[in-house]
Amino acid sequence: MAMYDVKFKSFKEIEAYWRGVKPIRGRKEDVRPIADRARHWERVNKLSNTCYSMSLSFWNGEIQNVIKWELVSGVETVTIANGIGEWAHNSHYSFLDRFLPWNVFFRNRSGKHFISTNQNGLAREKFLPKGTGNWKAGRGYEYDEKQPVVKLTRTDTSHDWEFTGDDHTIPRARVDKEAKKIHKKAISDFCEWTWNMLPLLEDNTPTDWQERRDKCSVLGINAQHTSHRGTHDNKLFLSILATPDDPLYADLAIECIAQLKDTSQQVFDYETRTWNHNKLRGDVKTFRRKLNTWVNKQGGFTNITTDY
Repeated sequence: MAMYDVKFKSFKEIEAYWRGVKPIRGRKEDVRPIADRARHWERVNKLSNTCYSMSLSFWNGEIQNVIKWELVSGVETVTIANGIGEWAHNSHYSFLDRFLPWNVFFRNRSGKHFISTNQNGLAREKFLPKGTGNWKAGRGYEYDEKQPVVKLTRTDTSHDWEFTGDDHTIPRARVDKEAKKIHKKAISDFCEWTWNMLPLLEDNTPTDWQERRDKCSVLGINAQHTSHRGTHDNKLFLSILATPDDPLYADLAIECIAQLKDTSQQVFDYETRTWNHNKLRGDVKTFRRKLNTWVNKQGGFTNITTDY
């Protein structure tokens, strides 16, 4: 099953390509793979005489038109959509990387996605947000009709693509400082206590993810393991954080250290054939910054917003 690029240069090319691809036999619908015929979920479709699409087909029968080519009154328009939902869509990103038009590129920077092209010899890019929708039992993720897209147009194949359509604001994390202010002393005390206990606790954190998952439920925080993140209880977490005499206070510090270790840089030891993380007890300012970020997340002080 090969994966290779198919990058059309014009509407006429995708039109001729669709005509030249034989539909897969034995299917009720017209299925024409874009590249390797074994990857039949990556398709080229004719929507009308003036519109073709390159789409992804999903297990529930849903088809998402990821890239649409249109030719109306001599103007070519390409419409590009991202994946649906806030998780990673690796197949979708690979699709864009391999099938975007010639001289149009997919960029991924720190989890933010951009479409870039060259205009008059200069690189230009536009933010491509993920789509939204709702999970339907037995049917999968159904996306809203109006999704954020990036549009490119040109009036001649010899011209560069130009961005048109709406601009999208890049969402950023912002901390609610007013809500956090009343917990300032409790956070500072927790940071100091955890820092002092770090030599004892850092190399003795639990490694069994099920044990940690169950403990996180008691602590009111999100488990680091991706299979269980729905136990978040801000009030319970902040209550334990403000009560050093609570028996769960030490457990909270242990899980905090474990999660900071999980997200720290690791180095592979070729002698022992194991991954070793960099010690947290290296710089108190760096440790305080990481712990503060962790508290912001678990305490519900961090909001993702486009209003800034």
